[in-house]
Amino acid sequence: MQNLDQQKIGRRISFIEKAGNEYYLPPMVVYEDDKFIIFVENLKRSDEEFKKLIQEVVDCVRNN
Repeated sequence: MQNLDQQKIGRRISFIEKAGNEYYLPPMVVYEDDKFIIFVENLKRSDEEFKKLIQEVVDCVRNN
């Protein structure tokens, strides 16, 4: 799975961080709010634990 963290600036999306291997697959949005958006490629799970991890990533980015 590849994780792409982005920050929204108006209608533009600014790249923040990338993790994992690139699969050249269409990205899926797994989190979006008024300021941030997280895309993933090759997602194989989307359970409560995964959602908790995504929220921890968002909280970490907001605090830095």
